[in-house]
Amino acid sequence: MGWTYKMPLDVSLVNAEVARPGVFCTSDDRAFIIYRMNRDRLRGAVHILEVTPGAERTDTPICAIDLHAWEPSFDSRAIRDRGELHMLLTPCKSPDAALAENKNVSDTAWTREWLGVLSIDLTNVDEISTVPRIEPVEGGALSGAAPTFTNPSFSDVSLQAVPIPGDYAGHQLLARSTVRANVTRITSTGRLRLQQKNSNGQLVGTLAEHTLLPGSTGSRISWSPWTSLTFNEAANLNGQYVNYSAQVSGGGGLRVTAGSVEIGVLVDADGSPAR
Repeated sequence: MGWTYKMPLDVSLVNAEVARPGVFCTSDDRAFIIYRMNRDRLRGAVHILEVTPGAERTDTPICAIDLHAWEPSFDSRAIRDRGELHMLLTPCKSPDAALAENKNVSDTAWTREWLGVLSIDLTNVDEISTVPRIEPVEGGALSGAAPTFTNPSFSDVSLQAVPIPGDYAGHQLLARSTVRANVTRITSTGRLRLQQKNSNGQLVGTLAEHTLLPGSTGSRISWSPWTSLTFNEAANLNGQYVNYSAQVSGGGGLRVTAGSVEIGVLVDADGSPAR
């Protein structure tokens, strides 16, 4: 009995929900698969699965951060010479334009993503108990009546400003956001900007920008992934905060009906805030 498999070539063959896996073997003849999957509540976390013949199938998380479309790539020499899994981690935008999250994400946010190197001593792979993660430390949401903006220049949205915890100066701080908005005329173009400001209200950095193009007055929910804040080892974060500003052109207004902002800190596998 034969069988036929057909692969459609008129659509994208890239499905970023599951990463193309990496495979490696250790000096004691154990075999592992590294993978990232966005399904079944894994949300972009990185796991290693033992596939050694005769051994129990053990699935171990090694990074609990949503890396979106990241795919594994590791230093094979480090595995061979030092018995160490050594690889670069950074959140990546999916090339699959059909994914729903790609249609609503701020493109500018991907230019400010963090990156780090994960190193695991493979002689202790069975003892992994804690993994890198992002731990939320502050947050805020839209309060009061939904504001409508008609200003052609950027002005602050009455989204509760989220203070940046000063005691995390020198550590890897990030912010992410979700906002729902619409323009009131089909000729209008609206822009929302997630921004970091100092205690004097001066702009420190733009973290993400969302654009509502002309043609529809329907509500749109936009989001940005965890994005690195602007800081340095000597930065004084006291009084700094993250909030939204809005701007509209082409007549009409930009109406913001919901929004939230979170600030988090990158936590190393040892449980300490990363620098």
